[in-house]
Amino acid sequence: MVTVLTAPPDAPARGLRTLCHALPAATCGLRQALEPLRATTARPTYILLAGGLARAPLAQRVMADVLGQPVRGLSTAEQSALGAALLAAVGARLFPDLPAACAAAVGYEVPLDPDPARADLYDRLYEHYRGFYPKVRDDMHALRHLGREGAALAPNARQ
Repeated sequence: MVTVLTAPPDAPARGLRTLCHALPAATCGLRQALEPLRATTARPTYILLAGGLARAPLAQRVMADVLGQPVRGLSTAEQSALGAALLAAVGARLFPDLPAACAAAVGYEVPLDPDPARADLYDRLYEHYRGFYPKVRDDMHALRHLGREGAALAPNARQ
């Protein structure tokens, strides 16, 4: 995948370079998954990001640019724990329902708008991404089958 991200010269060679290619590619997958929603009359004002990687400024920037839409993260670092606590609080009748519990405890970061120049480039790259999978589908399925075959032949750790 061609990307507009570049690793700084002093960055660990493989890790950051790989991330600079993998993150836009993964976000293209997310963009493709959002296409059915975008084909409806629903028009979200932003995409809500949750999870560890989604809290990283680089990930937020790439997601906004590739999706061509503002993104907004949750301000809570331990989102799963907060969700569990809110469900418990609703179960203990401390809140009448989950929306009320969320309104009281969930915070959001300021939305990050896409950079128009990068979003335009990613729009053009995305068109190539969309056409890629149909071209390699049969090979990908064959590779998956071979991987399963190999896993079945792998020595058992207990042997």
